Amino acid sequence: MKPRTITGFPFRHTARIHHVLFALGFLVVPSGCMEGDSDDGSATDAGAGGGASNEHAPRFLSLGTNTMSITEGGDVNFTAVVTDPDGIDDLIGGSLTSPDGTIQYGAFATASQEGAYSLSLSWRDMNEVESITFGTMEQRVFRAVFFDVAGNSAEQNLTIKLTCEGRAACDGDCASVCGFSTQQRVSCNDLCRAVDATCVPNGNHAAIYDYGSNSYASPISGCTTVPPAQSEPGGVFVAMQCACIPMD
Repeated sequence: MKPRTITGFPFRHTARIHHVLFALGFLVVPSGCMEGDSDDGSATDAGAGGGASNEHAPRFLSLGTNTMSITEGGDVNFTAVVTDPDGIDDLIGGSLTSPDGTIQYGAFATASQEGAYSLSLSWRDMNEVESITFGTMEQRVFRAVFFDVAGNSAEQNLTIKLTCEGRAACDGDCASVCGFSTQQRVSCNDLCRAVDATCVPNGNHAAIYDYGSNSYASPISGCTTVPPAQSEPGGVFVAMQCACIPMD
């Protein structure tokens, strides 16, 4: 297939484009960013007994990080000191997950000191596991879970603030606004709402029309305009792009 050239209206993306699908008249979108269940920046026990599954389970002596706030290009070092009532050799290790355990960030590595574990995550690492997209900031909750040889476990939560220092985050990129696209003809209001974002009234919105070997980007006026199916002379609608600011 011959590559096409997009000419005309200079739509500038301030971040990577998110593709939004529409089916049967309903908006079907990727999952938005997930907020944490704690915003005080402190480690919290999860479950009864300080997060331990029973009296033979491991026990946290401490859980913390080198920083409670991170921005693009930064990293966080998680450290945990864990003991076990049946002896330190009963410990297998631990991992860092989302609060519900469905997202795995990585396994803790054992330090030279028995029972001491660490794990380093960069902003990029976090975004690869779960998209960093927000309007002003995100409180992301991490869960540290440690196991012994019998499968007993202990877990604690810790909250990290993700920020772009006043700007939005678009799939890990700090920017003033985010660009989103779809192959359906809808208003930018509808497109932005579908991804939990707000349309920028004077943003660089554009509709892309196919002219065979070339494509042309035509500006869309405002947030409520639905682009026509065809553009003169003879262009066929193929996609549209809207400038939006994600909601926290």
